[in-house]
Amino acid sequence: SQNVGIPETFSRELQSLLEGLLQRDINNRLGCRGNGADELKAHPFFSGIDWQQVYLLKYTPPLIPPRGEVNAADAFDIGSFDEEDTKGIKLTEADQDLYKDFSLVISERWQAEVAETVFETINNEADKVRNK
Repeated sequence: SQNVGIPETFSRELQSLLEGLLQRDINNRLGCRGNGADELKAHPFFSGIDWQQVYLLKYTPPLIPPRGEVNAADAFDIGSFDEEDTKGIKLTEADQDLYKDFSLVISERWQAEVAETVFETINNEADKVRNK
């Protein structure tokens, strides 16, 4: 487990948001404590956001990346790969040693909750718009 240093130059709201999202224990993580996306939307960092306007695509995006641009030296650096590309790769003892302190935990429970929350949120917002 690693402690993540959050710059003091970030606003209190942003620091709080990041600390909440980066909780290692899923039960303490912002958005995973029972209210899903609603908990995130209610966070003070998003206090000026009108979520109905977000749903209706009324906000201008703060950044629109240039079409075709990738965040890599070359698009071929990213490429695509499938199981055939990784089949038979064995991690050596040196590889295992390199990753032994890697602290990423992907929880299937979290993935399922996010998918369910997004689905419910989209459907609820769509129903609200239709019923206006």
